[in-house]
Amino acid sequence: MSYLGVTFNDLKWSNHVSTISSKASRVLGMMKRNLWNCPKKVKEIAYTAIVRPKLEYACAAWDPYLQKDIASLERVQRKAARFCSNNHHPTASVTDMLHELGWTTLELRRTMTRLALLYKMSRGQIDVDTDTHLNPNTELRTRASHQYRYIQDKATKNTYFYSFFPRTIRHWNSLPAEIAELNSFELFKSELLEYLVDNQD
Repeated sequence: MSYLGVTFNDLKWSNHVSTISSKASRVLGMMKRNLWNCPKKVKEIAYTAIVRPKLEYACAAWDPYLQKDIASLERVQRKAARFCSNNHHPTASVTDMLHELGWTTLELRRTMTRLALLYKMSRGQIDVDTDTHLNPNTELRTRASHQYRYIQDKATKNTYFYSFFPRTIRHWNSLPAEIAELNSFELFKSELLEYLVDNQD
């Protein structure tokens, strides 16, 4: 089943991930054929403007949790990193290339997207009915908690456990107060990125 460009089957996202990875790979292939002799900066702009959006469209809804799906998406970006860095040597570190390009993992970017969306929901900045899913946690705060915490629904199935609200609320509740309680959305995104990069597994 496909809805607004997002494909899902039995509440799973593997088919969607496979589809968009293939589409993005084809576009990357076209980019390689046509931009092979262009400066590095042009290649970077082409990737971030043409290829990466195909890997991230509506990603807050379908952010995968299966490692095979996560790896499928990252594989496209890693190929793009080699191309943009003009380095196809088999022993060259793609991780170093990503660092030099200033690209975070797509997985981290999806986490950023989900948390940024929940931030806006928590401040009433977007017109979404959140009453069913966002119930403020009124328990006594600890030093490590923040005032925008929400009650975490119990989930017995992975399909729900890793869906947007349960998953994002878990991440949201664990944010430091100095980030979650920021009043500026732009500052929130900036501090959140630094926090997520510093706390990557």
